[in-house]
Amino acid sequence: MKNFWEKYKVVIIVIVLLAAFVGLSFLLETDSGNNTMSSTDSVSEWVNDSLKEEYTIAVIAQTACPFCEMYQPVVESVESQYEDLNVYWFHTDELSNADYSTLSGTYDISDTFSGTPYTMLTYHGVLIDYISGYVEESELIQFLVDNGVINE
Repeated sequence: MKNFWEKYKVVIIVIVLLAAFVGLSFLLETDSGNNTMSSTDSVSEWVNDSLKEEYTIAVIAQTACPFCEMYQPVVESVESQYEDLNVYWFHTDELSNADYSTLSGTYDISDTFSGTPYTMLTYHGVLIDYISGYVEESELIQFLVDNGVINE
């Protein structure tokens, strides 16, 4: 038995390390996949909702954007005050290429999109208005009032 161990110990150690590496990489890949899904809404669901006869708000953001980080609690606060709002939040850097193409190509925003955060308001398949950049809560509420989304 000692002769067997001496002969194959390097092979056994390599196999054990390889199995541990494969198992660990599988766990890390599964975990990061779950985080992506929880922080980005479904693009196809947004497209379907934006075609309905109701207002839909989509915020295009990036995870490393400091203005997007400051804007998220503003949007969440407004959303909690007006429960009927239909809000979608998208981190472009977490979308697949196909979802990014759908998001950026569904409504022609090429002339108005200058960076993140970018808030677009749609109704029945039409881009009604947009906000380019960070705004305070009062400005976001005024935007929604001006466009008939909420009554103040």
